[in-house]
Parts: sequence; C-alpha cells; structure tokens
Amino acid sequence: MSLLVSAGEASGDRLAASALASLGGGGFGMGGEGVRGAGAEVLVDARDVAANGVVDVLSRAPALLRAWRTLSEALVARRPTAALIVDFPDFHRHLARRARSLGARVVWCVAPQVWAWRPSRVRAFAPWMSRLAVLFEHELGVWRRAGVDAVWVGHPAAERAIPPRASRPRPVVALLPGSRRGVVRAHLGLHREVATLLARRGVDCVFLCSPSLPDDVAREIARAARDVGAQTRRCPPEGASPLLSLCDAALTTAGTASLEVALSGAPFVVAHRVGAVEAAIARRSLITRWVGLPNVLLDREVGRELLQEAASPGAVADALCRALERRDGGAVADELRARVTPADGACFGARVASLVEACL
Repeated sequence: MSLLVSAGEASGDRLAASALASLGGGGFGMGGEGVRGAGAEVLVDARDVAANGVVDVLSRAPALLRAWRTLSEALVARRPTAALIVDFPDFHRHLARRARSLGARVVWCVAPQVWAWRPSRVRAFAPWMSRLAVLFEHELGVWRRAGVDAVWVGHPAAERAIPPRASRPRPVVALLPGSRRGVVRAHLGLHREVATLLARRGVDCVFLCSPSLPDDVAREIARAARDVGAQTRRCPPEGASPLLSLCDAALTTAGTASLEVALSGAPFVVAHRVGAVEAAIARRSLITRWVGLPNVLLDREVGRELLQEAASPGAVADALCRALERRDGGAVADELRARVTPADGACFGARVASLVEACL
C-alpha cells in the first residue's frame, strides 16, 4: 500500500490502527504496537517521541528530530500516494507539509483543538490537509470555513463494549495517571497520596497502566501501587475501557482518558497538573470553561475538575468520595455516546478508511 501513516502517542496509535484494520493493513511510518499490529512497517516508535507540554517537548527534541529525518527520508524514497496523519499536531504540521510538497494527499485525523485554545492556528494547519476527520461534530464549522474538506467520523471510545459493573463489598477507584511519560511523572505522586487517603476511608484503589508506556514507567506505577497497598492492572491494547467495569469511580487526567472513563459510566474526577510554563501558556490561550472532554462536550461539570494548586491530595480524595455517591454515570455515558456518534451505522475505522481510500 502506498501510504504513510503517522501517530505520535498512545491514543493516536489506537486510532490509526483502527483505520488500518479497515484498510486491510499495510503502509509505513510512525506508531506503536497498534499500528505495528495492524500490519504497517514502523520506522519510528511513537513511544520515543510522545511528549506533553513545552518542557517535555524540549527534552525530547533529539528524538523528535531523528523521527522527522527518518520519516522525511522515507517520504522522499517511497513517494506514497497518501498520508494518514493522526493527532500530534505540532510535529505533524511539518510532516504534512512535507508530504504535500512531494505529491501525497494528506488525510488528517483528529483536528487540532482550535475550539479550546489559539483558534488562529487554523491558518497554520488548513493548507496541508487534503481531508480532515474530526472526532466531534462541533468542530466541522471552523474547519470548513477555512476551506478544509472536514468530515465527522465520531469517537471510537463510544464503540467499545463496557461489561456491567458488579457490586463489591468495598468501593474501588481506578487511578489513571496518564499514557505518556511526562504526564505520568507529573501526576503519579498525587495519585499515590490520594490512594493513601482513600485507603483510610475504606476505599480500594487500582492503578491502570497504559499499554503504550515504556517498561520503566510501568514499573514506577507498580512500585507506587505497592507502596500504598493498591493493585496495578496493565490495560489491553484498546485502552482502559475493558477494566473500568471493575471500578466504582475514577481519577483521570484531562483529555481522551476522561472521555473514556465517562463513556464507561463511572463517575469521575479530573485532576490535572502541568509545569509553570505550560500553565502560564494555558491561562493566556484557553478559551473553554472546562478542560475535561466530557465537561466540554456537555457544557457542564459532569465530572469534578481540580487543576494545578486546587488538585491537592485532600481535595481530590474528597471529590472522589463524593463521586462514589453519584448514580448518574449511566445517563451521562448515554448522553455522551449520542453526542460523539454519527448516525450512519459505520464504525470509526471504516469512516476514516473511506477517506484514505479516496486519496489512494
């Protein structure tokens, strides 16, 4: 298949793999176990470049530069007809431009969140997109006004089956510290302290470890869990969804994980911390009231948000205990599922694959 595929982090790897599976595999580029398992030739491992925030990006600059050179050289040597580029916008903007300059048509999947911060970025991305697959319907307008052929493909997290939640003698809270090294290290200490406080209140905790994390980070999570008498579970390749039925509530960071948790029907708390530089940028650039995706999509706080200094261990533990008392998780999940699912009956992977096939 004459296709470049590029995904730079765990969530993007899963999305790209879903589309590749519908295409029948093939292609070459950057990704993780999902892209590799879907039959693509992985030239750059996404785990080497996944970064969060300005400081983390700077620390990974050498790896990002190596990735750029590898993919750029592969584009020149192989001249693919099309490129499937998934999320990871700051890196992929340059890759998309390179691909277009060499004659490839670019299908971009997961629109940069210009509706949340720095809407002027539309002008930086639009010229390099042949087609754009957006996850949320409200994103269509801004991109179409910029002349981009944008199509709503929905969010695959809404398609994952969630086993029924069983009753337990003691409540269990899932702790999801993140799917990238930098995010985990920014939140793991907080999660460990929260687990200690919850144990004193008769609440058990289980740390859910992303399958995309390097082994050394997975070991850090396991050690943190042992320190506080909690369990650790490694998530399957499709993410945390299959394990969330084992829990009565969840603590998550902002972004895709918060949506995945809400779609499982579990009440949740979003606690998110970033460095001082990233926080200053966010305060100047953020234009939404909420940061957790479920809250943004439903325009109300269906899950408590505690950010920066507000995310103290005591405040987070209190919020989780209140979350355990909620009984509206199923209704919230149903409302979100309707909000992120097109009515055509197709699956996410097939919708994205059809956009790619039209460019091959």
